[in-house]
Amino acid sequence: MAADSAATKRDLTTNKITEIVPNFRKIYHISKTSFGISCWGLGTIQEKPILDFLAEFEESSVEKTDALDQVAEKLSDCLRNITPRIHERMGLHLTGYLRKEDKQVPQLRHIFHERWHRDGEFVCENCHIESLSEKGRIEFSSCVPYPQLFNGDNTIANCLVNFIPYMTQGRQRIEPASLTLEECVELAELVVGVSIQRLNYYVDSELRKVDKTVGGKVLIAKITTLKGFEWVKDELGSN
Repeated sequence: MAADSAATKRDLTTNKITEIVPNFRKIYHISKTSFGISCWGLGTIQEKPILDFLAEFEESSVEKTDALDQVAEKLSDCLRNITPRIHERMGLHLTGYLRKEDKQVPQLRHIFHERWHRDGEFVCENCHIESLSEKGRIEFSSCVPYPQLFNGDNTIANCLVNFIPYMTQGRQRIEPASLTLEECVELAELVVGVSIQRLNYYVDSELRKVDKTVGGKVLIAKITTLKGFEWVKDELGSN
């Protein structure tokens, strides 16, 4: 799991950035279950940082015996019942392992609210078998054990995962299941690091510097069957 560590505050009437908040953690460890959650979009819920909201959710709603599906459903229900109803774009990636027939099976769920949803409406997709869009449910032809999932500023991730395979007619592509854990960590750092750095050089159609909506340090955590959730780079960006 990887994320940058900067958050933006916007004027809701103009949609312009009013403040950049540094050292903002976007990855949360559910210690009761050793699952991980990464966040995109909205950084605060009910006027508190989203990780504080998740800590309260874990304390009140998560049981040590919960599977990832159960946590995802509880969290999506919690988000739907928030007052006032959430209307900003936001989402949460939940990941971990489930023991199934003496095997540890990876699980990835995406809970999100998009522009096409009604205020307060959240959906929870099973990222191994489907993608939920404005046009409806898109089912994959087969289960994807380790799907790539990215939101927020996903320009660099899209270039690496989708555009380069298209340009090379499929001769070059990223296959996560074939990568070592170390390569996955390197790739995560590359994607987020370049996403941060590229904004130093880009301008908009009027030749003004684009807003730096991604910034700070690269945060990375890994989840393994042996050790569960572990930080690779913590909130201070140290190893």
